[in-house]
Amino acid sequence: MEVELHSVSVNGLQGAQRVYRVQLLGDYIDANDLTMQIFNDYATSATETHTLGIASDTDPYIYRAHLKNQKSRAISLKISVSGNGASVILNGVAFEVGARAGTFKLPAAQTIAEV
Repeated sequence: MEVELHSVSVNGLQGAQRVYRVQLLGDYIDANDLTMQIFNDYATSATETHTLGIASDTDPYIYRAHLKNQKSRAISLKISVSGNGASVILNGVAFEVGARAGTFKLPAAQTIAEV
């Protein structure tokens, strides 16, 4: 099973945000391998990947990943669960987010000088 979330930006257009963790909630059915791929700033390739083999029911099925690259304009997530048949029911995803004031600094080449 694969689930992909569209990019989420919680601090407005081009606003800076810090995403500390992502957490997944579900119901365990059978042993599975859980993979969460994180995409930052509208990227098409994952900036980091978290994988865990889950062999038994933890009740509740809650797993979280601490993100290495926390500063971004937007974040997206792809969840992959592999197992023998139905192995988990996904109920929700939570992001631990903090908004920063202002936007990201740009290099001098992208700054328009005052006339």
